Parts: sequence; structure tokens; C-alpha cells
Amino acid sequence: MITKLSVLLVIFATYTSRARADISVASGLAPTWNIRQDYGKQNFLRLGYELPTYVYLPVIADLYARTGLRLGYSNAQPEMPGGVKFTETDMSYGLDLGVVYDWYIVPSMSFGYGTINRTIKVKTSSRIDSDGTLNRKERLKYWSMQIGAGIPVLKGWFLFEPFYRHQSIKADKRTTSAVGFEITVQYL
Repeated sequence: MITKLSVLLVIFATYTSRARADISVASGLAPTWNIRQDYGKQNFLRLGYELPTYVYLPVIADLYARTGLRLGYSNAQPEMPGGVKFTETDMSYGLDLGVVYDWYIVPSMSFGYGTINRTIKVKTSSRIDSDGTLNRKERLKYWSMQIGAGIPVLKGWFLFEPFYRHQSIKADKRTTSAVGFEITVQYL
């Protein structure tokens, strides 16, 4: 559904003369800390990196629809005992659809949907014997709601945007939110 809506927005924007002049594209890097409950009631901040790419489509005056693609990677782990270590490596990809208001501060709100490809490996020391049966790969779906407040730099060519994200990962209830910031550069 999100991809169909994104395609319709792109087609609409392409056929309006004002929109063709105002379409912009930006890409960047986003360090993200997923707040995970890996220690019972204590949280672990799992650092990951995302590569967002956005297409900004004018809607009304200074209001823009922001569609995008987000790629992510994370392999940070909580501290574990030396005898047994679980390693989770996540590669994620997803689509974003949201709105931004172009002003001195650029507020944004978006909805995301995507997939996480997770590899789980168990490493043991020589004292513990493991046949590797716990190693596996998973494909998990996720959705998220994100709010941000961008700060334009150099007449808006760069955007520094701290954000908060509420997320739901199917079959993994440890992570329900994330914080971070995006630094994007406009190139079209």
C-alpha cells in the first residue's frame, strides 16, 4: 500500500509544472540507537547505521510529502559472559512516507515499513561444546512512526535532523523505540 501511494505521489508531481521545479532529492547517514530490553528491566542502546534517501514532493506552499528508502546495518551486542556469546547482525531495508514543513526548523512526521534480515550466531569457548544448532537466519517485518526536527545548514543543502522513532518488529518485542539523527545532503 505504501509503495502504491509513493508511486501515485511521484506521478502526480511529475505532471505538474510547479512540482517538477520543486522536487528535490537528498541522501545521508543516520546513526541510530535502538533502545532494547536485553537485561530484563534495564535497557541496552544498540547502535546501528542507516542510509536514508528521500524525494521531497511539494503539496501546498511549504508543506512537502517525503517518500524515501532506508537501508540499515547493526551488529552491536550487549556485554555477555565469556563462555557463550550470541551475535545478532541486522541488515534492514524499508520505505518511508511522511510530511515535512520547510521553515527555519523543519518538523517532520513519517511512517515506515520494511524488513530486517537477521543472522544469529552462537560462539562458545573451549569449556562449552556447541554443535551450532542455535545458529539461524530470520526475516522480520517492521513498521515505525518517526517524528523529527530538522535544522537546515548552508541554505538547506544540508539537514541535521534529530528524531524519535516508535517501532514494532514482528517476533522481537525487545525493541520498541529508537533515537538518533540524520544528516542528509540535497543533490537534486
